[in-house]
Amino acid sequence: MKICIITCHDVYNFGASLQAYALQHYLEELGHEVEIIDYRPGYLYKKYDWKSFTSKKFDKLNSFFVTRWMFRIAKWSYLRFSLGRKKCFDEFTKNYLKLTDKTYYTFEELKMNPPCADIIIAGSDQIWNPLFPNGKDPSYYIDFALSQTKRVSYAASFSVEYISDADKEFVKGMLAKMNRISVREYQGVDILKSLDIKNGVKVLDPVFLLDRNYFTTKLLQKREMRKDIVIELSYKGFSRASDYS
Repeated sequence: MKICIITCHDVYNFGASLQAYALQHYLEELGHEVEIIDYRPGYLYKKYDWKSFTSKKFDKLNSFFVTRWMFRIAKWSYLRFSLGRKKCFDEFTKNYLKLTDKTYYTFEELKMNPPCADIIIAGSDQIWNPLFPNGKDPSYYIDFALSQTKRVSYAASFSVEYISDADKEFVKGMLAKMNRISVREYQGVDILKSLDIKNGVKVLDPVFLLDRNYFTTKLLQKREMRKDIVIELSYKGFSRASDYS
């Protein structure tokens, strides 16, 4: 079966990278053909572009040549200290995540040329967090899929305890188009019920689908993985995955 995953896979965050890899790997172990949709909306990737203004509060600064370049220099000075860390994540993405050949930058691009798959899975991570732009992006609710494609979520997270009245109509409308819904937290199930969606279930984060020894005995021994990822795994408790399986 051909499966595509849409998630926040390239945001230079340990949890985001590992959950994307874990779900991909688990599905491959089941015998499926799996790709992660290389979706890079501006509100995510421009944070790491020293020339880009990612917040509307800086629009006024951007309109003047001097302040625009002062901001760019300050942003570059900040980003240059994280280039080594960024390179590590870029190498991990290149070597371990199987991305679609086409990169998409907007929902409109996905809608015009959606990837062909039997199933598209949204999740995991905070893809539905309404406090961030991705929580209001139809892409992360798979609203671009072809009519014959099944739309499901796995361990998606709202990361909030409730949805505001202003966002309820949008979120409920998006979720109504999905065939199956699973979330990462019990509060996510409560949110679904508040939206009159009663078939949502709580499931494990994808990292817990892999054996507890997998990360330490296989993945983390690769030379391109940095030592601080091991520390992060220990802190998150990912090494105890089998305790939850």
